[in-house]
Amino acid sequence: MRRGLPVVRTGPTPCGTCPKIPSFEPVKARAYAVELSPQNAQAYQHYLECKAVGEFPPDPIVRRCAGFIRQVEDAHGRNVVAGRLEAMIQLLMLVTGARSG
Repeated sequence: MRRGLPVVRTGPTPCGTCPKIPSFEPVKARAYAVELSPQNAQAYQHYLECKAVGEFPPDPIVRRCAGFIRQVEDAHGRNVVAGRLEAMIQLLMLVTGARSG
């Protein structure tokens, strides 16, 4: 429960970036945020349903879309792990009084 005291952070606040902004975009601003088109949202929903039951129809378009979606999922997973490792390193540095080089 928040009691009005400052919160110790191990890194920058998430406000500086947006998950909807492609990582290759040099400028991080809401103007660059992207949304799925209705067709892509439908394809993603289909992918999630197929993944949930472990069955994909034998269709080349479904396979192609599933491959793209899986690449994004894998990249996101790597970014999450890297972010957690960075946060743990910063926390350890804070606790031990070490300084970054």
